[in-house]
Amino acid sequence: MTDRTIKLLFVAANPNNTQAIDISGEQRAISEAIRKSLHGANIQIVTELAVRSGELGNLLDHHKPDIVHFSGHGLTSGAMAFEDETRQLQPVTIAAFADLISTRRGNIRLVVLNACWSGTLAQQLAAENCIAVGRGRAIDDVSASAFAAEFYAALGYGYTVSEALQVGQNAINMRNLPDAAVPQIALPQNAEPLRFFMPDPVREWERANPPTEQKTVEWGEENDPIRLLDDPERVPLTDDIVQALYAQYTASTIREESVISSGLSGASVRLVSLG
Repeated sequence: MTDRTIKLLFVAANPNNTQAIDISGEQRAISEAIRKSLHGANIQIVTELAVRSGELGNLLDHHKPDIVHFSGHGLTSGAMAFEDETRQLQPVTIAAFADLISTRRGNIRLVVLNACWSGTLAQQLAAENCIAVGRGRAIDDVSASAFAAEFYAALGYGYTVSEALQVGQNAINMRNLPDAAVPQIALPQNAEPLRFFMPDPVREWERANPPTEQKTVEWGEENDPIRLLDDPERVPLTDDIVQALYAQYTASTIREESVISSGLSGASVRLVSLG
């Protein structure tokens, strides 16, 4: 995780002798999703269009991205379809692409291949110790764009890359689009979960502490019982919060109804002296 600005390099190619794809629509959807996310202001998007095969290395050196996103066509061989000087198809093989990322790695921590037949390349990048997202076969263009937008939005909310993949797949399903299972992640061996930003604390707390029924817990000596009640406007109690609050109570001279806050999760409960 980092507090610095994350740079996303959006690289696109659509050679004239290949089927037209809506690259501008994909780029716009990703930008909008990132802008609305929790940490969107900390993600800088740099766009390079009509990229030639020989330009990619210089672009990596110049921009020094943290994330590389390729939008374009993939061939059944696993090669990525870049352009030549005449805007015709110039394939970049799996080996050449993986070697380029490996030797000019810089800050790159994630490569997203929003192209068909890119799964093998993603696996090769993982073997080079880079987390990658690819597609094992062809994918519907609308599904690919929907996936990408929600994937980056999730990263902007502090999800790990693996969690963001699931968010993107769910976005395809929620729109009743095909190919939700096609995007896959390739992880280096023994890779630690990668997230670029701190997660939303409320979401993380709620996930770790699913809602429970309110409860009343009695603590204290026989001649000095107290009742700890959930404040209905706050979060449910957990045992560690109850214990911490009771420790605060017994260390003080509280004898009137009061509210004590716990630093453990930001919860508060009402303590009522019954003695």
